[in-house]
Amino acid sequence: MKNKIPFIKIFINSLLVTGMTIGAGILALPVKTGMAGIIPSLVSIFLVWVLMVGTATIFIYKFTHPETRSRDYPTLFQDELGTKGRWVSVFGYLVNYYGILVAYLTGAAAILVTLVPLNITSHMWMVVFFILFTGLALRGADRAKNANAVIMIAMLGSFGVLLYLAGKQIDVNRYIHQEWLFVPSIIPIIVVAFAFHNVIPFICKNLDGDQKASFKAVLLGSFVAVVMNIVWMVVVVGALPLDGPGKATILNALRQNYPATIPLSLALHSKMITAAGMFFALTAIATSYIPTTVALRGFMQGLLSLHFKNPNKYVVLLLAFGPPFFVAMVYPNIFIKAVDLAGGFGVLIVFGILPSLIMIKIASGGGKRLKVIAALMIICFSLLMFCEIAQETGLFRAVQSKEYWQIKYHSETARRTKLNVLGA
Repeated sequence: MKNKIPFIKIFINSLLVTGMTIGAGILALPVKTGMAGIIPSLVSIFLVWVLMVGTATIFIYKFTHPETRSRDYPTLFQDELGTKGRWVSVFGYLVNYYGILVAYLTGAAAILVTLVPLNITSHMWMVVFFILFTGLALRGADRAKNANAVIMIAMLGSFGVLLYLAGKQIDVNRYIHQEWLFVPSIIPIIVVAFAFHNVIPFICKNLDGDQKASFKAVLLGSFVAVVMNIVWMVVVVGALPLDGPGKATILNALRQNYPATIPLSLALHSKMITAAGMFFALTAIATSYIPTTVALRGFMQGLLSLHFKNPNKYVVLLLAFGPPFFVAMVYPNIFIKAVDLAGGFGVLIVFGILPSLIMIKIASGGGKRLKVIAALMIICFSLLMFCEIAQETGLFRAVQSKEYWQIKYHSETARRTKLNVLGA
């Protein structure tokens, strides 16, 4: 009989889930969701969270099953979906990992070059960030985990300070805006914000393969992430104008591919907010960058081990980190676009559609209700991916909805100004 896992151990592992979700996604979230409006965004966040917890449950089951326990994702997909499934997962993984690392690097560089008063280019900041945090992550899983815990405590502190200071600038009238046609464009950002699945194998191992304890850790950690994402989104959208003169608007951040902390710092003209915003943004990126880097190296090691008995460690590192670093250096202004691609393709394939297919296989023993749920999940994830494909290929353009809102917004502003003048 297994010993009961103490709650403190479950709680510590739940922080890994929260840390994975508080990264590029949360920094990009208000920029996109601000254009859609609070109500459409809250509905979208809840639905995506339910779907992502659903697929996480499937992974927890497979990583803790006493008879068919898998040790990593490539092995799991090979065992459950065959060689074709494994190669589809490899494609999705590379899009996810590479895309999100590009987002981390470009986002960190944009924050540093904009908010730090030093004559240092974004490329130089990118190199500094890459060397510092990649080196830290590669020092070993245990050291990386301890460093991540310290960084996360610092992040939560700066997050609280930032919410308090920005919360004083909230204008509740900004919550009235709703643009449901913009919802498809915010889905990839939300998906990335709740893509915590990379740490599930690690959590299951940490909790001695205890299925209930692993699920509690994932549910608790992801729920905390939901609360933090929603609070952050509400505060930023309330504190920033959607459009207007100057750079301190949500629309300008969208156009410039900036994290939300940049327009927030520019709008509120406070050194303390600038410092808190920069510190929160960098620690938020770091708490996700470190475990993602560890996971990417492990993934590349496992992938090459399938074809080479003892792959050279330098080749592993080059293939893992060379492509995203190169793309980030060549295209330093694609923060939000990189998050979109990672969420719209990589995450939806690996952590959405494929686990739903595994769920259908699990239900083949006679669970009709489970089959229906799995089928609905596949339909949902496929629709979400279609929205991203439609945007990238031009079939659907969120910009049209955005421009429609701009016309509507400016017309309403002009009308109110005219009424005020007449009233005076």
